[in-house]
Amino acid sequence: MDAAAHLVDAVLPLTPMRQWVLSLPKRLRPALRSNKALATRVLRIFISSIQRELRRSAAAPVGARIGAVSFLQRFGSALNEHWHYHCCVSDGVFAAADGQTLALMLATVDAEMVARVQARVRRRVLAAYCRHGVLSEEDAQNMAGWDHGGGFSVDASVGIAADDRPALERLLR
Repeated sequence: MDAAAHLVDAVLPLTPMRQWVLSLPKRLRPALRSNKALATRVLRIFISSIQRELRRSAAAPVGARIGAVSFLQRFGSALNEHWHYHCCVSDGVFAAADGQTLALMLATVDAEMVARVQARVRRRVLAAYCRHGVLSEEDAQNMAGWDHGGGFSVDASVGIAADDRPALERLLR
């Protein structure tokens, strides 16, 4: 069985899902190639930022969690090197309803939420690059001041209905 079919049939819950994509400025991408710890840190920053906003939108308790699967894509459509993250994320958070059962608390994803995720990711990723010695504090401050997201791009425009499992499988492929 291929991975996409397995995820749809046996792993991902029957819940609305959304594709979130993070693209970094060209200047930051080469470091991901040689620094697995940094690549993992960037993914954790992205996922935690999404979870924070979905939890906030759903008015869920602090312990509520998202369901997600992520892929680090290394090439663009023209087979050019272009490291970016694709994450398939539940459109809400799961919280314990009665101590045993998980309940999905749906969230509303809108442009303001995506902008907050992008701003938080930008700030935290620049700090992580500094901590990993890849970027100087001066360069990070300069990049933080760039207009139009400073080369950071977050997209969450593709949503999949809970009952549209074929579409979810196509997205995961």
